[in-house]
Amino acid sequence: MADKKPTLFINVYRHTNTLGEEQETRWYGRMNRQKTLNTRGLALHISKHGSPFTEDIIEGVLRKLASCIPELVATGQGVKIDGLGTFYGTVKSTGSEKLEDFSGSNIETVNMRFTADRDRSEDVRDMRSMVNVETKYVLEKEKVTVAGKEKTIKHYIPVADYLERQNADGDNPVEP
Repeated sequence: MADKKPTLFINVYRHTNTLGEEQETRWYGRMNRQKTLNTRGLALHISKHGSPFTEDIIEGVLRKLASCIPELVATGQGVKIDGLGTFYGTVKSTGSEKLEDFSGSNIETVNMRFTADRDRSEDVRDMRSMVNVETKYVLEKEKVTVAGKEKTIKHYIPVADYLERQNADGDNPVEP
């Protein structure tokens, strides 16, 4: 039976760790990110998965969800969506020497965070079992000067082309 898992493409890049005494170069992976669906796109996707609800109904529910979750989290409540995860609030504050000096002005930011659901058989924290993983590109960065300002340009080179170029140049790269 054919494997119907979608393919997740990974870009690889070379990184040299310069923190220790020995400089060690290794290859790491990054997700080859595709477009980001907006609310309407997600509603259309859900409606095409056998939902009895139309795209506009789903979009309305998602929009209401997007306004209600921050409202609840801002009051200190967590919101758990079974099978997805929990939204919760955190604060960043400055300290005060005395308890009586601590006030709302010590709060610098109020943030919303998300933790993936751990009560699910297919763990949404690690979706490797849900996809076939394949390397796609080698990501190289090049520093250039444009109009007197230094910028970094990213080049995405197909893995096979990168290896062919390295072999032609006589280099012995670490295999991605």
